[in-house]
Amino acid sequence: MIVTVVPLDRVMDAWPQASVLLEPALKRGKGRYHIVDLLEAVLAGRQSLWLAIEDKTVIGAGTLSVQDYATGFRSSKIEFIGGKQRDKWFKPMWDAMIAYSKELGCSALECIARPGLGPYFKSYGGETTAAYYEIDLTKG
Repeated sequence: MIVTVVPLDRVMDAWPQASVLLEPALKRGKGRYHIVDLLEAVLAGRQSLWLAIEDKTVIGAGTLSVQDYATGFRSSKIEFIGGKQRDKWFKPMWDAMIAYSKELGCSALECIARPGLGPYFKSYGGETTAAYYEIDLTKG
């Protein structure tokens, strides 16, 4: 299996397979993003596209951004991640994203995620630093 960041000039070649895997993660966002918004962010360089490829088939995809805070603290952030056969590609992708983030001078890797991703963060020494709460104002 290969895990790689997609060069900007190859994003459109990879996008058909990647977008299918990322779409469920976007749906969990309840309309905050559409798939075209994610593509625009990648093409503009605000996020990088990552793929896990096995036997010429994309089985995992993710996007990563870098945030420079006013204090000088730099962090990478997994924006979206999804795929099939997660046990095959998830850890290798995280390892690659962490190594890439370190190369970019990031001091942390962050992610807003479902509770099910907590064990992955903890396996890397991560911690839950906050909870994300939401009230649906369209109901009742």
